Amino acid sequence: MSTARKVLLVDDDVLLGENIVRHELDWASVGTHKASAVRAKLLLIAPDIEATARLLRVNGQDSPTASASVLEEISACDLIIDATANPHVFLRLAGVAQASKTAMVWAQVYAGGFGGLVARARPGLDPNPLAVRDGI
Repeated sequence: MSTARKVLLVDDDVLLGENIVRHELDWASVGTHKASAVRAKLLLIAPDIEATARLLRVNGQDSPTASASVLEEISACDLIIDATANPHVFLRLAGVAQASKTAMVWAQVYAGGFGGLVARARPGLDPNPLAVRDGI
């Protein structure tokens, strides 16, 4: 079994107080970028990992150069995790996962925490992420 030692976090969102119930982050992180706060928390747990935070919206209005750069970085990852619950982000990441033959995991919480799902798609073992999502 291998351990993840390199982590890329991509999100430009800021943690708000009303969202604290859905996060591992605490009140000390309210008002900061989620990716940076998660990076700091990961480094407290495992200081020898390589953790990078990119403050960019995967499906936002950032420059095409910045978007292409981050998608290239994501395609080089061993695992893609989408925890945004944003269908546009999912489609973009699913496309990257399928093109790069990278395993993908995604999660979504419904109705403020009353339900949710976690799904995966592993190249060569499961249907591609889009087919899995369609099946759900």
